[in-house]
Amino acid sequence: MRILAVHALFAALLVGSLAARHRSADVLIGDLGLQEQAVFRIARSHGLILHERNDSKLLFKVLEASGCSKPARITFRSITFEEEAILETAPDPGYVRRYFYISLNCDQVDSRAVSIERAKYGLLYTLGLTQYVPTRFLLQIEAPLHCSAIETIDWRPVWGRDYLTATMDKSEGAFQ
Repeated sequence: MRILAVHALFAALLVGSLAARHRSADVLIGDLGLQEQAVFRIARSHGLILHERNDSKLLFKVLEASGCSKPARITFRSITFEEEAILETAPDPGYVRRYFYISLNCDQVDSRAVSIERAKYGLLYTLGLTQYVPTRFLLQIEAPLHCSAIETIDWRPVWGRDYLTATMDKSEGAFQ
């Protein structure tokens, strides 16, 4: 009886690990291009105009929104914080900097909080309990103060599996 229970437990672990392995490979988790295109889609859906611009050492995307005094800057940052010196620079006067990673929305980045968030969503995604795909990138947005057009945007779809899949489908067709 005891051996049967051990075999059943082993079989359940084997089937569970195979299912988790299959589930974790169904979206290109590390594809930054898909996430950038998702940002373009979200920006367009909120009436924002997006331009690319090389600003200092980082490649920023510039968001122009009606009702905002200045354009906002948006970029992806590695969650490993390899460019720590760049993170320490203060935003320009009149701007506020925000970081987004799935449900994390903060004005100062904390590597432990991002790691915990990634681990949490990695486990939930593997078990099929969330639509969000954890990636190696977080979103940094520098927006002018009191720019409600940008402050009210929900950026979580940037990590949404269905949203990324739709973005991937459109990128193979006419969407650019």
